[in-house]
Amino acid sequence: MIVLTCPNCGASMEIEDNRQFAFCTYCGTKIANLKNRVEVDRGTDINNLLIRAYEFEARGDYTRSLEYCNRVLDIDPQNQMARALESRLPGAVPVKNVTIVYQSELNERFKLRISTDGRNWSVLDPNGQISLSLPVGTHRIVLSGKKAYMQTIKVTDPRKQIVILYHAGKMKNDITMTVR
Repeated sequence: MIVLTCPNCGASMEIEDNRQFAFCTYCGTKIANLKNRVEVDRGTDINNLLIRAYEFEARGDYTRSLEYCNRVLDIDPQNQMARALESRLPGAVPVKNVTIVYQSELNERFKLRISTDGRNWSVLDPNGQISLSLPVGTHRIVLSGKKAYMQTIKVTDPRKQIVILYHAGKMKNDITMTVR
């Protein structure tokens, strides 16, 4: 029998000399015994952290998703799944790379709101503009006032500036959208 100390929780445990691995009875950490050398298998931890990162991304909580990506990268700096997720999260985009501009020839004023990817409703500033930080990928932008207008854009380089121009003509419902 070999007496080991769990490197995760510090609990003392015994395993047989010929066993290749054991699980800590207190915290469940998988501990490998390779010729009496103890190593911790963190593969399950990494998978669980990645699952949480994807769950937070799906909810739109990019800050928490990025936090879990960083926890994975603390364990495995070369983890490609965490790197890929990290690169597409808005918190990882260094600049405001999408500008939405609304111009109107109509005299009426009404509140316009912008939604990106079905969440994060924002109001245009008094000049009819808003700047956003969007990661690489396809995004659905909705301009909502009396009617809703949708535009799908594809960001291929988070440093490249994209301008979406909504122009309302003198006739009601005469709105043109241009992406530059």
